[in-house]
Amino acid sequence: FVFARSVGTVLFRIVFVIGLGFGVTGMYLADLVVTAILLTCLWPWFRPLVGRVFSRADLAAALRFGLPRLPHGLAQQGLDAGNKLLLNTYLPLKQVGVYQNGVTFGTAIRFFTSAFETAWAPFYYATSREPDAKVVFAKMTTYGVAVLVLLAAGTTAVARDAVLVLLSPEWIDAARVIPFIAVGLALQGVYLLTSIGLNLTNRTELYPVATFAAVGVGLGSGVVLMPAYGVLGAAVAFMLSYATQTVVAFVLAQRCYPMSYETGRLSRLLLAGVAAAVAGVWAVPDLPPLAAVFARGLAVMAVYGLLLWASGFMRASERAFLAETIRSLKVQ
Repeated sequence: FVFARSVGTVLFRIVFVIGLGFGVTGMYLADLVVTAILLTCLWPWFRPLVGRVFSRADLAAALRFGLPRLPHGLAQQGLDAGNKLLLNTYLPLKQVGVYQNGVTFGTAIRFFTSAFETAWAPFYYATSREPDAKVVFAKMTTYGVAVLVLLAAGTTAVARDAVLVLLSPEWIDAARVIPFIAVGLALQGVYLLTSIGLNLTNRTELYPVATFAAVGVGLGSGVVLMPAYGVLGAAVAFMLSYATQTVVAFVLAQRCYPMSYETGRLSRLLLAGVAAAVAGVWAVPDLPPLAAVFARGLAVMAVYGLLLWASGFMRASERAFLAETIRSLKVQ
């Protein structure tokens, strides 16, 4: 259902924003339509949970934990849509459409983060009871960042060709927007990985601090950058807002639930991701757009994997597990 929501939102936004020309309204209409469809599909599972049962203690506990997430959720909506509305005051609607197209392509990373978030919370709540929970969380963060970096690098490498495959050449400027959107959403994935200490210690009232800081940075930088740089300025403001949310939430979570992350391995991931993205853009010759998407994507994966292997990123146990997995696939 999470994957269907992500795919459906992208498809309906393409129909409403590009096909029917609804502009910003189409973006929200797509969310509304997808939500209505999924609510209908989920009702058979939800209906048995609805009954005439009331517990004052359970309500109080739920409100203590969940109520601070209300301003956080409202601010998150502002974080997602604020710079689009701001951009509309500086540029004509066509340029807003260019930006929205770039955002739509860049949000492909959300296919991973949305599905991951659904499984991540039950996992870390269960794991937090184990004596080596923080070690497990650090390793999971490394693995999660590995996927996010690969997705951001791949999205950056195929941006131009993906636009040409799905849209007409008049929208090619959207390709300049996509890398910044991809990096911003990858940072949101890092935020999901590293802010769990706030939930584990019931300090959910600190979530709005990070989100409102992100909104302030996003809108503030947008006011400065959009008049001068247009859609590119909006994309940079988007990336800065998510970077702010990630950093502020990380600092707050570390104060509540300190953890030691694998900084050396994380640094190698970032360097490999940058090199892979550069290789995907510059090392692949000009090809027809669809062929170029596959060629650049394969180049990114190959360079990324080889650099991680050559740099000693993988531990002996991980290399053994990978080799065993490959052997089992060959047998099958």
